[in-house]
Amino acid sequence: MDYLFAATVRLVRLGDTYRLGANTAPPAELIEEQERLKATLNKWIGLFKDFDTRHPEQVNQVSKAFVMTRYESSQIWHAVAFFPFELAYDRYLDRFGRII
Repeated sequence: MDYLFAATVRLVRLGDTYRLGANTAPPAELIEEQERLKATLNKWIGLFKDFDTRHPEQVNQVSKAFVMTRYESSQIWHAVAFFPFELAYDRYLDRFGRII
């Protein structure tokens, strides 16, 4: 999850120009990176849930809360990486609720 969280932060930073600057669309390479990250995050959560189901004794609840906070944050940030409007975050209120 640390790698995926760092990749998400990187994508968001690369999106600063398109989110905060001129109203231009991000290049195809960034959109492709966003899609790859989305797919990888979706695969990660499936694997994590499977592991947690099969080996619940192996997952400390505090550690699980920490890693799930990073997962939910990554899901939100990668999805809005190029949106110029803060209202885009409103689409993810359910995810914010899970973080809290």
